[in-house]
Amino acid sequence: ANEKASRNVSLRDQVRGCLSSKYWVMIMVILFLYWLCNTISVNAMLYYANWVVGTYNDGRTLSLLNIIGQALLGPGVLLIWPLVKKMGKQKLFVIGGVIAVAGGVTGMMFAHSLPSALGALTIRSLGTLPITYVTLSVLADALDHVEWKSGYRCDGFSSSVYSIIITVTAGFGLGFLNLGLSLTGYVAPAADGTWAAQSAAVQNFCTFATFGVPAFGMAIITLLFVFFDL
Repeated sequence: ANEKASRNVSLRDQVRGCLSSKYWVMIMVILFLYWLCNTISVNAMLYYANWVVGTYNDGRTLSLLNIIGQALLGPGVLLIWPLVKKMGKQKLFVIGGVIAVAGGVTGMMFAHSLPSALGALTIRSLGTLPITYVTLSVLADALDHVEWKSGYRCDGFSSSVYSIIITVTAGFGLGFLNLGLSLTGYVAPAADGTWAAQSAAVQNFCTFATFGVPAFGMAIITLLFVFFDL
């Protein structure tokens, strides 16, 4: 290794090196969008199950949405890497993104049908297989590009940014969800367990947060991967 690659690299140089790579910037934007939309959707699903497609605390609807709707994420790991070898990462991400968006749109169109919601979540899970299992590999490719341009590795700084993204998006996601519920007039169940049906505005927001937000996020991510020709 040359002297520049082997010496200790300052944080300032690591930041400069990472920002000099459009691929590093793109993958960080992709990770931010993915984790933000995922946080919003996962937390909104409780409200969607209680007030849109099921009844409050029925003990069944949320479990079905979580189990059946995400069933493909387990066995999908056995399929994803053969597909990567056959199709390439970029093409697989784009195809997966289109499928995930289709799942989100389906969920919004048939929001009050549990079978349709389960089908929409299954479609979305199929489409998110690439971003679930291959994103870190793409990040490694971006870091290789950083090294190619700058002459040194920036793995430590990138890992820190990734950790910050996960932490920050968790807060932003919950803030967005709580703000939306407040603005649409959500009425929480009483302490004694009694409850009333939520307004159409609340139900529409819960549906949008569960299906629309991740669909919108995956649409942007898919467009970014069109240009991720590393």
